[in-house]
Amino acid sequence: LSGLGIKDEVFLRKQEEFFVAVESMLVRRDFAIKLLNSQNYPDLAASVVVCKSNEDMKENLSVQSTLKHIRNKLVSKMEKLSIPVIKSRTLFGVCDPSKLMNY
Repeated sequence: LSGLGIKDEVFLRKQEEFFVAVESMLVRRDFAIKLLNSQNYPDLAASVVVCKSNEDMKENLSVQSTLKHIRNKLVSKMEKLSIPVIKSRTLFGVCDPSKLMNY
């Protein structure tokens, strides 16, 4: 996307924000809720919301166990250097070098 004029620093910042959120999701409710919603775990996000504080979340063994499992999955994504961008959309493009398409 650098070719579209989006600076590399933007992606590096997004990636760093993701890394921090993944590392903190076991102890910070706000990071856990944001990540769980963005990764399509709304039921678990609701369970975290029910916990009234970071301490409550840490003491809930069921929530912690599931969060650890999801965190491990996210860490494996980090190793593949994907850069998840929350509140984004997927964009597909089509190349028509022969100019046969009607558009």
